[in-house]
Amino acid sequence: MIGTVTKLIPADFGLSFVDNGMSAVRWRFLLAFQCFPALLLLAGIKFLPDSPRYLASVGKFEEAREVRRTCLVMEKVLTVL
Repeated sequence: MIGTVTKLIPADFGLSFVDNGMSAVRWRFLLAFQCFPALLLLAGIKFLPDSPRYLASVGKFEEAREVRRTCLVMEKVLTVL
């Protein structure tokens, strides 16, 4: 996050010299770059599994066990790395 912010600050500073700082591009540029990560997150949410607690609460116990097994395998893989 900090890396993105430090890269956008010079871009905003550079855009402040376009049309004596009164350019409409200045705020649109920053708004577009702030919306880009949010759109990526919105698209990626579809690929996340439901939580085991939610699945168990609606009676899908086997799916909850499978999600939990997947999480445990990923946890073991990450601890090895």
